Amino acid sequence: MIAKEGLKIILLLSSLIFLGLFLRNYFISAIFALLLFFTLFFLRDPKRDIKTEEDKIVSPADGKIIEISNENGKTEISIFMSITDVHVNRVPLSGQVTSIRRSGSKFMRAFLKEADFHNVQCETIILSPFIGEYSVIQISGIIARRIVNNLRVGMEVKTGQRMGIILYGSKVKIILPQDKVEVLVKEGERVKAGITYIARIK
Repeated sequence: MIAKEGLKIILLLSSLIFLGLFLRNYFISAIFALLLFFTLFFLRDPKRDIKTEEDKIVSPADGKIIEISNENGKTEISIFMSITDVHVNRVPLSGQVTSIRRSGSKFMRAFLKEADFHNVQCETIILSPFIGEYSVIQISGIIARRIVNNLRVGMEVKTGQRMGIILYGSKVKIILPQDKVEVLVKEGERVKAGITYIARIK
């Protein structure tokens, strides 16, 4: 399956390929064909057998755990998505969306700590009946230019539900109440959205 959020890009690239063929500029057509192939690979959206145990929290993204920290009563888990990872993001734990906030203006490399504060990003806060409020932050990178969030304030969401995609990028961070969870993953570990348990509810 291909993520529906990228259909406009696919249609644009396909049109440019046909335009190049019409103008008999085969080099340009070949360039856009390569871009289309890369885009189709990047936008893949495989069917997932979502894990749903009431006391478990699943990963919001595919990728590599690059940082786990505990500060000010919060546990933060950062997941870096390379260009080869599936970029569809998923809801880690059932609840109700209470806030969606966009911020930032820069496109620094996502693995840099400064990117957490300055890059274009979208923070979704979800109220869970099990752990209270927690947040998922989609963060752009040096290549990523568009963050898609399909949720809306007031929506009831389920564990593993699709929440959006970061087109051509980059990092997702989940912030949990430290006293309510036990982290099940380690830095350097690879995880899959909706599949890997990243924390257990105490």
